[in-house]
Amino acid sequence: MKFDYKRLIVCETSIRENFFPLTYTKLAADLLFGTETFLQKIRRKLECPVTDLFVPPYFAGLAKEIHPDIRVNEPVSEKCLVLNSLLSPSAQVWSFVLSDLGHPEQVVVQDSAGNFVFGRFDEFDPESVRKVTQLKKSGIKSLQISDNLDRECLVRYPWDLVNRNYDQLISDISEKNQIDKKQSYDHEVFGDRVNVSDSAQIDRYVTLDARKGPVKIEDEAVIQSFSHLTGPCYVGKKSIVKSGKIREGTSIGNNCKVAGEIEATIVSEYSNKSHDGFLGHSLIGSWVNLGALTTNSDLKNTYGKIKANLGRKSIDTGLIKAGITVGDMAKTAIGTLVMAGKKIGTGSHVFGTILEDVSSFTMYGKSYDAKSAEIPLDSVLTTQRRMMERRGLQISPEMEAMIRSVYKMTKSERAFQRVTKRRFKLS
Repeated sequence: MKFDYKRLIVCETSIRENFFPLTYTKLAADLLFGTETFLQKIRRKLECPVTDLFVPPYFAGLAKEIHPDIRVNEPVSEKCLVLNSLLSPSAQVWSFVLSDLGHPEQVVVQDSAGNFVFGRFDEFDPESVRKVTQLKKSGIKSLQISDNLDRECLVRYPWDLVNRNYDQLISDISEKNQIDKKQSYDHEVFGDRVNVSDSAQIDRYVTLDARKGPVKIEDEAVIQSFSHLTGPCYVGKKSIVKSGKIREGTSIGNNCKVAGEIEATIVSEYSNKSHDGFLGHSLIGSWVNLGALTTNSDLKNTYGKIKANLGRKSIDTGLIKAGITVGDMAKTAIGTLVMAGKKIGTGSHVFGTILEDVSSFTMYGKSYDAKSAEIPLDSVLTTQRRMMERRGLQISPEMEAMIRSVYKMTKSERAFQRVTKRRFKLS
């Protein structure tokens, strides 16, 4: 089906809340998956620009700053294709999206749980995604996605994103024809599915193992001596691997510094894991700093299925391997140990052993008999400014406004975990 819509809209829906705390401070559309964000994949799949974004109101200002060429939360009164920001990039799903669907002019497609997958409209109001009954009354056809695609049509949970990243890396690198068999290397290479940017620096005594899947290293990345990268894996622009072991299924975003062992994990841009320690089957936000020897569990001693919380509801992931989710701007102290399936909230600072989810903007150290304390907003902003200044960047008014909004939004989280405004003190 030829793309003949005047507007291409990406819509953030309530399913983004499954990715809290990460999606408090970033759009689901901007989550890294494979070698690209969801938004980048949509552009590539349709070979045309996204014209509009519909996002939560508190995020609109920052969304305009991040995506200056895209309209944000503006009315649409012409023919448009609307996609869920967490739409799966699988070829089968996209074939369904671009099929004629029996030639309906206007249609809403949902999954079996009632989540909006995509729609075609003559005009678009984001409220229509949440009011399907009104759509039926208005004559817009409502369809359920085919049974064989129901499970994979959306990326619904953090562990889905991590678990599918292995195959997505293979797909992304193959689709973009980034395999370069002719490059010559001074380091050890296994397999022929390796691509290293001409501007990347690969030191001696580095091993790139592409026998299981491709290895992609972007512009100006640095891979220091004694690093071992096993594909499929991806290292983003200007990132540094400091004598690390990067295992299969791992994506390192732009401008990161990583070391130690990282397996089947997605690390968002501008985050640091500069020392030894293990990360496995985890999802790490932006502007995170993981202290030396920070390690997470991703496997129970019993090899049983791991549970995780979505809000205050416990969910069985169905997986025997599932790691942690760390929100943007979070920090861990040296020697921090985090149990499988746990979350560390936006802007939180944690110490010791983490046996439970940590609310956003919290100083946490229960294993040291320390009572959790709320981090003052001014301190949050000061820390973020310092971290950004170390990268030659400044916090924008839009980013600061977003952080202030999230601080207020997460007040109930802290209240639920009995986090109060007290002086934090380790025993």
